[in-house]
Amino acid sequence: MANKSFKTLTFGLLALSTSLFVGCMGNDIQGTDDQYATLSVSVGTGDVNAAAKAGLSKGSTITLSKLIITMVSNSNNPTASDTIRDTIRAGVNQGFVGTSTANQTVDSAYVLKALRTWYITAKTLDARDSVIHTKTDTLVNLLAGETRSKSLSLSPRFVMYKANFNFPDSLATLATSIKQKMTVKRLVMKVNGVTVVDSSATFLPSTAYSISYDYVTVNTGTTVELSVIG
Repeated sequence: MANKSFKTLTFGLLALSTSLFVGCMGNDIQGTDDQYATLSVSVGTGDVNAAAKAGLSKGSTITLSKLIITMVSNSNNPTASDTIRDTIRAGVNQGFVGTSTANQTVDSAYVLKALRTWYITAKTLDARDSVIHTKTDTLVNLLAGETRSKSLSLSPRFVMYKANFNFPDSLATLATSIKQKMTVKRLVMKVNGVTVVDSSATFLPSTAYSISYDYVTVNTGTTVELSVIG
């Protein structure tokens, strides 16, 4: 009986050991440890002048202050830190400059968790934190040990407009030769019905003036209205 009990105990320990070993094998196959990949991103920002519309030209210059690259994965694990945000400031590093009137390219590299799909957004901001360029793209199924490249071409969201004008020194009609002197003390410019410039001063006749407004949205119908008030 004693011998039989010993054999039963030995068999039980062997079965338990085999079960633990299979369990460990299963965990290794499933990969509980995070795996990583490398992403090389090339971000190109477009010249805001390239979005200019016929009859309107650049006023003042939009100055870029920073480029923000954000990557978010599709992981359902709430404990995983699967959001990466990189802020590149103009004139500080990686060749990014504040000039918005020229094309430029900024290259960056990131280590990301693998076996995920990543959503990447790149945007530029100006000194007023207005978004000047933006672009979103997707990295599908980033694999462990992989090095992948992604190019993002950012188009400008705004263009800079300048209205050039002058006015005569008097008003007249075709019916008579009588003229009335005109004195202008206020100029108002509206873009799509919204007042964007309201200047009060004494403006001289037969003199060239210009008023400008930045941040007119591109790829939309735009109506510019200029009021000369005396």
